[in-house]
Amino acid sequence: MAAKIEVRPPFFIRLANPWPGMLSRNWSASLSIRPSSLSVQFIMAFFSPSVLLHVLKPALLTQSARGHKMKAMKSWSGGVNYPGFKYYPRPGEVDPPYKPTKLFLIQRIKPFAMNTVREKRYLNSIGLGEDKVIGSYAIVKNTTDMNAKLWYIKHLIKITPITTPDGLPVNDDYSSYHLDHATGVLRIIPELKPDEKRLELQENHHNSPKKMKTDVWKKHARQQWLAQWW
Repeated sequence: MAAKIEVRPPFFIRLANPWPGMLSRNWSASLSIRPSSLSVQFIMAFFSPSVLLHVLKPALLTQSARGHKMKAMKSWSGGVNYPGFKYYPRPGEVDPPYKPTKLFLIQRIKPFAMNTVREKRYLNSIGLGEDKVIGSYAIVKNTTDMNAKLWYIKHLIKITPITTPDGLPVNDDYSSYHLDHATGVLRIIPELKPDEKRLELQENHHNSPKKMKTDVWKKHARQQWLAQWW
């Protein structure tokens, strides 16, 4: 039995279910297309009804499935309200003891493309936008507004609390600190602190007027090469 196709100009094709036993009895759906009769003729001429139903069924049933999902979520009970979102714990789920940290280490684990506008805006706001590759890191504060953003994009990122067993940096001196990306532990390693005398000598060398700049000796070397000095 062929599927019944009704054309409703200018934008819709309506498909009726030819096999009531395979899908729901009152199954029907609409597909939005461009207002071109050639598109309709191409679909009807080159695709059989079974192929059309096989291809269009997932896309056409998404709306009804989403509607049932939203209805089921509204009927849930036991949700815990947090600032910016609502969390539904599993039966018997108890949060382990946790001491909040001041900072989070965020790693993007999913591509930037094919996300919603809101998700892309949140990724850009924390510094993991389109210009960053998968696996890039960013450090954010543990605030109410930031947690609401992270909850919305939690499927795109990995969150690691940053712990500071040796204390926070003093006077913005990060020269001897090391952050472990795997565990989020910020440690003080005295061996990493540079020698002040060597830094001073290096600075004096770079600012010395006797030092020939890179572009100058490259220019002279090129001139000698073109002049065939040998």
